[in-house]
Order: sequence, then structure tokens, then C-alpha cells
Amino acid sequence: MNQTGVIPPNLCDPDKDTALIFRYIHKERTLRPQDFLEIRMSIPLILLADDEPHITHIIAHKLKRAGMEVIVVEDGEMALKEAISRKPDAIVTDLQMPYLSGIELAEQLSKNPDCANIPIILLTARGYAVEGEIEKLPSIRRLLSKPFSAKDLLGYINDLLEEGKDSTNTLGKCA
Repeated sequence: MNQTGVIPPNLCDPDKDTALIFRYIHKERTLRPQDFLEIRMSIPLILLADDEPHITHIIAHKLKRAGMEVIVVEDGEMALKEAISRKPDAIVTDLQMPYLSGIELAEQLSKNPDCANIPIILLTARGYAVEGEIEKLPSIRRLLSKPFSAKDLLGYINDLLEEGKDSTNTLGKCA
């Protein structure tokens, strides 16, 4: 007799866990609370900071469909607070944002020993103007010029996450 997946209601957040729930219910297995928590811990957490809602909507949708959890913020100050409190696996940020630019965000995070190794992808419409500045910030792993492909961005994020798994210096996880 087949069992359908059972997820304890107190551990289920439908907004964040839909892809996760589908994957495990689809396999027709029953999840114990400890299984669900273990699975949840393995989902990559991506912080997306951009003040253009049409961009964040598309990127967030693509990342969620790829099985990632996404935090979306509209300015650099909110991104800094979320990065410090949530410790994402990677950050995708626009260069030009209110309150803190993407470079200022990277500088602030580099001063925080708990977050200095979070890899950052910097989105910009003027990449040529910042190349010298980002050389001083090793956490900025890629400069991506607008317009860009959401599919390419997903590939770059996956590459960063794989680097983090392969290295002894866990990239996005802070102590």
C-alpha cells in the first residue's frame, strides 16, 4: 500500500516550501520531523537586493523554481540587515540602490567576520566603471552587466554554491 507524504503542519510554510514539499510527496514517502528539518537546512538561501521590482520578480521566480529559498529586499540597508541576520549562501545585488550601493554592501559585509565570505554577484548597467573598485573586494565573485539572462544568473549562482561545497572554506555559511 502506497503512503502519501506526510509533513507535520507546524513545520510547513506553504509560501517557502512548495517545491520542497512537492519533491518529497512526489516520491511517496512519509517524512518525519527530523527528515523535514534536515532537508530544509540543505536548501540554498539566496539574498536578492534590487530596487527594480520587475527584475526581482523574475529572478526570484527563477531561483524558487530551481529549489532555492529567496529573500528579496529593495535597498542596500535592508540587504545588510538580512545578510547579517540570515547568513545567506549567496547574495545577488544591484550596484545602484538606495541607502547602500552594492559595493558599499560588500564593503560592510567584508568588515563583519561572520559574513566576509558570503559570495556576491553584482548586477550593473555600468560594469566598466566599477572594475577597479571590486578588485579590492574578494567577496564579489562576478560582475554581471544588465541586461542579463536569468538562466545565466542561475548558472552562476549554482557555480558559487558548488564552489562552496567543494572548498574547505564554506563560502556562504558564516560562523
